[in-house]
Amino acid sequence: MSITKRQMAQTLRKAAKIVDEKWMQGEYHKDGKFCAIGAVEQASGYRDGGKLVHWEMRSNELDMATEDALTRYLQLRFNAGGVITWNDEEGRTSKEVASAMRGAARWLEHGEVL
Repeated sequence: MSITKRQMAQTLRKAAKIVDEKWMQGEYHKDGKFCAIGAVEQASGYRDGGKLVHWEMRSNELDMATEDALTRYLQLRFNAGGVITWNDEEGRTSKEVASAMRGAARWLEHGEVL
């Protein structure tokens, strides 16, 4: 299966909506809330027996490609080391995380890092 930039952008927009309402730090998912990685996993439809699983165990190509794209965008835009550390940085807000996801979606579609 070949993942397109459009599919990744759509997944990032879905993940941003999840983050808008159910964001958290410090864990991938808990009590119906999600960190940036957990939101991408949720948006991509990745499950293992109905439960989200740790990112190292994932096999969903859309999930992996989208997380890789988000990582690259965060590196280009914010000089971030990675999604997890950026998401969990003290003072980070859900608005910043969702905005970055939407920015990454625009970057995938238009090639501009805003």
